[in-house]
Amino acid sequence: MASLVPTQRLFLLLALATSAYAYSNNLWHVDFDTFNKWNIITEEEECWEAYQTLNKQKMNSNATALIDCILGKANEVTKSEFGTVAVMLGLLPGVLQLVGPKFSDLALLATRRPFLAMLLTIGSPCPALDYETTGMENHLVQDAPPFWPMWLRTPRRWFSAIVSLLQYLIVMAAAGNVVYQFYRLTFYAVVLISTQMGQYGGTLEAFSPLLWVFLGIPIHSLGVMQLFWCRAPPSAEDVASTRPQGKTTFLSLLRREFTPCAFADDIGEEIKLQNGYIYQFLNWLIKLCIWADVIYGIIVLSTVLFVPMWSAIWMIGLVFTGTLVCRVVLAFEIHGMREVPKVQEKSLSGSIETGHEMVRLMPENGKSQPREHTLPL
Repeated sequence: MASLVPTQRLFLLLALATSAYAYSNNLWHVDFDTFNKWNIITEEEECWEAYQTLNKQKMNSNATALIDCILGKANEVTKSEFGTVAVMLGLLPGVLQLVGPKFSDLALLATRRPFLAMLLTIGSPCPALDYETTGMENHLVQDAPPFWPMWLRTPRRWFSAIVSLLQYLIVMAAAGNVVYQFYRLTFYAVVLISTQMGQYGGTLEAFSPLLWVFLGIPIHSLGVMQLFWCRAPPSAEDVASTRPQGKTTFLSLLRREFTPCAFADDIGEEIKLQNGYIYQFLNWLIKLCIWADVIYGIIVLSTVLFVPMWSAIWMIGLVFTGTLVCRVVLAFEIHGMREVPKVQEKSLSGSIETGHEMVRLMPENGKSQPREHTLPL
């Protein structure tokens, strides 16, 4: 089955290569210039001197003096707004982890639709652990009937294609929005942690926010590896009940990628993992990476400067909406992946019972035999 690792390496390489050549001074006078910081730089002699020094020493840049000069000329209302924006953006990783798609669900979807799972990962940049419950789940019936609308199982190929196309359009829009918003923060906003790192390598405003978007891809790849390496061998009953599958080809993988799970006919049994050293190691490594990713996002986003409050609110709203949309798409896929086998098993058992009833009513000569009725005394 296809893995996400080659695609993840490509995206990570592009992010790092872009960061290596990301030295630019557009952040001082383009896009986020609501506070006229460029006018302050050109009008104040001290600020202009710091800016000229910044341009001359690209491999040992020190933007701290320029930031201090601009902040010194700002009024108290502007400084308060900077602090409010820093708090709002700093809370964004934690909020996204609460509302975003679950890590285990994304890893499970990647076993069937890796490209869609990768887009969902970018559209919801903070991996979320599975700890969200209301407590009402304990009162559900254990053997509940499949909760799935039967009209979705009707053989309509055009409807399946429309659903798949809508999924990709929505998720691509969410992923593109996240990349665009954090690209703006990377190359057109002042990030204090980036300026500090720029003093030791010439990467003034490079890579910090944009790299956080792509860090979720290698983290989610660990979940896919865990599903492949720690999968428990099937039992004898599962082997007997499993239908023989054809040979995996490129066309079959492509068909899986573009077929929503609600319309799939080749969904197998639920994946079970076997506890062992590899499972425990990967489990703790995933948790540590997710925690480190959240901490890194908080540090980077809380040090963004010179972004207006309404621009930050608009940006947070777009990213939050895209994350919710990604969660809805993933919930539809996972629900179909878990409910479709139940529907198929129920219909199969119903057809078997009907066949047994017909065999019992048909005698050897092929004519139907009337049932015997007993009258009450």
